[in-house]
Amino acid sequence: MKKSTFICNSTASVGLPLVALLILVLAGCATWPRPTPAPTGWDSPNPEAAQLLIDTDQDGLSDDRESMLGTNPQLPDTDGDGFADGFEVEHGEFRFDPLRPTTDSDRDGLPDPLERELGSSPTNPDSDGDRYGDFDEYLNRLNGYDLIRPTEDRDFDGLADDLENRIGSSPDRVDSNGDGITDFQAHHAGFPVNEELTPPMAELIGITYSREMASAIEEMRAGRRGTLASIAEQLPYPAVTSPFVRDGVLDPSAALMQRAVHNPTNSPAFYRPYSEIVTDLFALRNHFDGSPGPDIVRLFVWSAPTQNCCDGEARNRPGERIYLLKISDNPHVNENEPEVALMGMHHARELITVTITMNLAKTLTAEYEAGDARARDIVDGNEIWLLPVVNPNGYERARAVQADWRKNTRRVSPTQVDLGVDLNRNYSEGHATLLTTAQRAALSSIDRTSNGITSSGGFDENSFQYPHTSPISEVETQAVRGLGLSHFNTNLGREELDGIGCSLSWHSFTGLIGHPLGHDPIPPDVDLTPAERTSLGTLTAAFASVTAYGDHTDQWRHTNYAVYGDSEDWWFRDRGSLSTFVEAYSIAEGRVGDSFYPPTAAEADAVAKNNYEGVLALIRECPL
Repeated sequence: MKKSTFICNSTASVGLPLVALLILVLAGCATWPRPTPAPTGWDSPNPEAAQLLIDTDQDGLSDDRESMLGTNPQLPDTDGDGFADGFEVEHGEFRFDPLRPTTDSDRDGLPDPLERELGSSPTNPDSDGDRYGDFDEYLNRLNGYDLIRPTEDRDFDGLADDLENRIGSSPDRVDSNGDGITDFQAHHAGFPVNEELTPPMAELIGITYSREMASAIEEMRAGRRGTLASIAEQLPYPAVTSPFVRDGVLDPSAALMQRAVHNPTNSPAFYRPYSEIVTDLFALRNHFDGSPGPDIVRLFVWSAPTQNCCDGEARNRPGERIYLLKISDNPHVNENEPEVALMGMHHARELITVTITMNLAKTLTAEYEAGDARARDIVDGNEIWLLPVVNPNGYERARAVQADWRKNTRRVSPTQVDLGVDLNRNYSEGHATLLTTAQRAALSSIDRTSNGITSSGGFDENSFQYPHTSPISEVETQAVRGLGLSHFNTNLGREELDGIGCSLSWHSFTGLIGHPLGHDPIPPDVDLTPAERTSLGTLTAAFASVTAYGDHTDQWRHTNYAVYGDSEDWWFRDRGSLSTFVEAYSIAEGRVGDSFYPPTAAEADAVAKNNYEGVLALIRECPL
């Protein structure tokens, strides 16, 4: 829709004298009232919404996304600069813009104006001649890499020697203090590299790259480059990094290799594009609407699109939409039944959580249609609200170009380097801003890091755990709150639900189920009562009994890992829901792996099936 002009856009005004036009303007164009926009909330998708999911010009953007961005869904390259619209949106953080021609003379992923601003060469992909590409060094500038001065990394651990000298780690040792956590892993997660770290740091320190990439890193440390060509397509932002490495023009830095994407020979089949996830949701709605399948599904969309970085001026632009699925035997009626909220993908790199939520939706509805007694008991006796992907932009970034990504992808300020907000630190209950500066500074280094708090008690906007300085600042957490508060722009409106009785949020990867509180109570808050512990423990025990997951009674507190502003505490304290969280296995059985998501389809399928059994057991214990 075009922006409003000074004079009403009305064919009736054509040819009117100037005086008559001025009367219309001064009267506020009363004969052409503008519709009042609906309040922000959950809407039923428009009938034509499913058609907009297609990608007519095959540029990597659905027609719906193109309508929000203002690009042409009939042209793969709207501005005619030689870069597809999808590529420019995917690389928006680096100043590509699908609406304004972009020049990248050396095709290194950094547009010429940005290179001139940085002082690097627009015509040389390796301005300082250190064999690390300009794009690589710009992406990893927080790890000490420099585009215009040669960077050294003697131990090839992913941290530049100059940086290691400044932060007190050894430029000659991958793991300076021998605690089993590499210097890169510690620094990248925000921990002091010279402090011994112990579990339960798995949620913050783990591996996202493939087994093949791990072998290639070890070969590079041994001075061998033989396997680089075979793993080049796994590098972050492969469209710009892979050709140079594959052809031997540049070497990848150790930081780039450790931020690699999934193994492309396995993953695309089961860690699928978000557009395909949404297509599946519409397919479920269309099938289970009474014809041909039973009427057990409703689909909703959050009225406000997410925000995603960036346009050519480094400003945010519209991102993906967030969808909600209701599964019940009478989905258009608010019945007197237990209401359960299930959520996946707060953290982008936890890809397995989307596999789990979508498997749940497909399996439960299919088994209901087939007459399975257990599925019919669950669907007939409950109202299930499924938010399969809370963080769609983060999911796409982790899935497609940078698998270590955790936050959403909104730039919060012009100075932010590592974009985004940690959505599971952004809820209003127990948010880190409720602590005084002195209280924040008094937290252990682990607890400060785990909540994006600096040593002085401020907030680090580049932290992987940045909570933002305002709770519920993000569209994604606002959508979750909208479910909890029953903000629906439908006929039932706030009467769509009476209140979520039980909730579960999936994470990965340690094979645990737990419940609030995620931190010590902040006065005047009090700790859990014995009755609350019993009620919450019934849910976690039910899930653990069929999955063999560890049952953590008070989330992480007994292991010195405090979490402030997480969804579980919000659901519990603010909405009165019996809330739980699951850290799904990275492998199906036995030893817990150190990856945020299973690397093969068979392992991912086994994890999803195991969690399906667990959540059904949990739902059966949810009280009215």
